[in-house]
Amino acid sequence: MSLSGGYFLRLDSPFTLMLDGETTDLSPQTDPPERLVAIEQLIGRVITESVVDDSGVLTIAFDNGAVITCLPDDHYEAWMMTAPKGWTVAGTPGGEVGVWISEEP
Repeated sequence: MSLSGGYFLRLDSPFTLMLDGETTDLSPQTDPPERLVAIEQLIGRVITESVVDDSGVLTIAFDNGAVITCLPDDHYEAWMMTAPKGWTVAGTPGGEVGVWISEEP
């Protein structure tokens, strides 16, 4: 999903969306597109906090109280965020976190 300011977030593993007091488990790999419509309610919302813990769990909180939590995957990259100026942060296999910085031209 494209975020403002040139940021981009990709969730490749199952994640949990907590919104309006309800928790929904979603999977971008196996759920049909209509099931993922719930995340459209986050369009235009402001991210208030984004945290990656020591085990590779990504948690993103929004200004409307919604929270996305994406757990690491043992075999695949679970999530990835790219930022302006060449920054990439990713939840790599096994819960490690990778950071790449490309040099600006």
